[in-house]
Amino acid sequence: MNKIYLSDHKTEFIFSMLRWIFLVIAIFLFYVPVFYENLPIIRESFTYLLILGFIYMTVTQVVLQKKDLPKHWFKKLAGAGVVFDFLAMFWLFFLTGGVMTFLFPIAYFLVMHATIYWRMKGAFISSVAISLGYIIVYLLNDTDSYTELFILCLNICFMWLIGLFGSLIVIRERYHLGEKERAIGLLAIDYLTNLYNHRTFQEDLREFNHKKEPFYLVLGDIDYFKQTNDQYGHVVGDELLKSLGVTFSELMKRYACRAYRYGGEEFAFLVDGNIKIDVFMKDMYRYIQNTEVCSKDIIISMSFGVERGPTTMTPTELVDRADQLLYKAKNMGKNQAVLYNEVTVKGS
Repeated sequence: MNKIYLSDHKTEFIFSMLRWIFLVIAIFLFYVPVFYENLPIIRESFTYLLILGFIYMTVTQVVLQKKDLPKHWFKKLAGAGVVFDFLAMFWLFFLTGGVMTFLFPIAYFLVMHATIYWRMKGAFISSVAISLGYIIVYLLNDTDSYTELFILCLNICFMWLIGLFGSLIVIRERYHLGEKERAIGLLAIDYLTNLYNHRTFQEDLREFNHKKEPFYLVLGDIDYFKQTNDQYGHVVGDELLKSLGVTFSELMKRYACRAYRYGGEEFAFLVDGNIKIDVFMKDMYRYIQNTEVCSKDIIISMSFGVERGPTTMTPTELVDRADQLLYKAKNMGKNQAVLYNEVTVKGS
């Protein structure tokens, strides 16, 4: 199931590789005598297009290697790719016979590219743009050839058909992909706090410990949670958990860490090992102090245990060690964190 649908990042990577294939084909067409001597090819400005294309495609390839590419930058990259393909395509059309170009099938790939990212709107806009550009190429040829007019109309009709059916296929595929992602989200996210759940924590911890890169495992427990439930009711207790979920989500964005609801009133965090963990914990307590719950005058107190990884311990042993440090913090008076080196960070 995971291999049926491609992410936008993987799809753009495929289109990037296709550009390299087209570049190699174009080099053969424009620089190998058997091709340029027997085909309607104008070679004068192709070198400029080749240099421009090589620079753009190299930059794109390097950027696409980054798996953590921000979503807004990816959208800009995809949009720039469509624009570049559009300009390069018509440049090649002018160099290979105008309306009678043997490279018109490239237009089908451009429509597909735009359709993948912008669906029906992308198919429509790209088809209109290509149709207008192709008509301009015909008018600039200044010819009354019936054959060229017929080829013009035929190519435009086929392109619109491909755009229409392509957009329908993409919409269907994206709908199923969205359903799949929502299902995965339900399996990975805790419904109450909107943080990652216990199952995801176990999977991520195994991965973190396997990568052998430094990280911190932080286990936390809400102090006096049972008393809060007894005094205010379970509805307020749930609201407290929700509020902490929002707080820890903000902390995740600030530190690029991962926060989980471990179970009940317990939370877990996987933090980059290059971060100063004492500073992180002080910031954690500052965030907790600023958390409000249902307009109730509830003072939230939490205890934490912090272990450093990776170690020769198994993930289960690592959790057990952090749990021991957590309960050491509890026994020392609560509202504090005991770090892996026995240093204590007091809560606000």
